[in-house]
Amino acid sequence: MFYRTRLKRFCQAYNARELSTLTPLEIDEHLAAAGSGMSDTTRHHDIVALERLQKFALEHKLLDKPAFGNLEKPRAGRRDRVPTTRRDILGGRRSS
Repeated sequence: MFYRTRLKRFCQAYNARELSTLTPLEIDEHLAAAGSGMSDTTRHHDIVALERLQKFALEHKLLDKPAFGNLEKPRAGRRDRVPTTRRDILGGRRSS
């Protein structure tokens, strides 16, 4: 589901075309436009989503050869872990 969201703008722009007809410049321009004003982590995930799309297409023989090479990804940021369980919130103590 996550990558579907990341690819939505890409599909809106290029869905009428075969992936193999896109040039590396068009891919770069799309990523620049989609990532404008976004965090490095979001831009990183946009690139990962496109790479996974291409990998899927190659594995299922929808592409004969890669449409683009390795894309330079910004370093994804780290965030603090959010407590999600009662034990996390109580710090390992049991309530009475």
